[in-house]
Amino acid sequence: YTLASSGFTNMEQFNPPHGSLGTFGFQIIPGCFYGVDSFFVMSGFLCAHGLDTKLFNRPENRTAKRFSIKYLQFLVDRYLRLIPTEMFCIAFTVNLLPQMGSGILWNLEKPGGSHCFESAGGSQCGAYWWTNLLFIQDLDQYFGKCYPHTWYLANDFQMYMTAP
Repeated sequence: YTLASSGFTNMEQFNPPHGSLGTFGFQIIPGCFYGVDSFFVMSGFLCAHGLDTKLFNRPENRTAKRFSIKYLQFLVDRYLRLIPTEMFCIAFTVNLLPQMGSGILWNLEKPGGSHCFESAGGSQCGAYWWTNLLFIQDLDQYFGKCYPHTWYLANDFQMYMTAP
């Protein structure tokens, strides 16, 4: 998937059964399937540690009202840490990236009406940017519409919401 989204048009050289994706070495090292799982585990440990030190260890946070306030603050802090950078990247891809390139391949219209610069993942971001704003871009009906490689952020934030 990463190779296809980076603009490779000769995917038959990569896809199984005879391509690189079908080899054992490619699936273990560059595929990074275990890398994503390890990031989820590290994120879970860091989230649990943050909740423990900032929330659960303080006696004043043990009431339902105080816990609710601190939990909302916990979520808002995480949201405000993630969303500005993601929205900047989407705005850059939708508004500036098409104007920055030049040349035959950059402006070449592919079958279906797409262009080379749309390989960055922003081909439908003009209509679906709001799914990234709400962290629902990993849901089935929205997956792959705008910045499909940010599915990890959506999964991470959804798990973050269920942490306590």
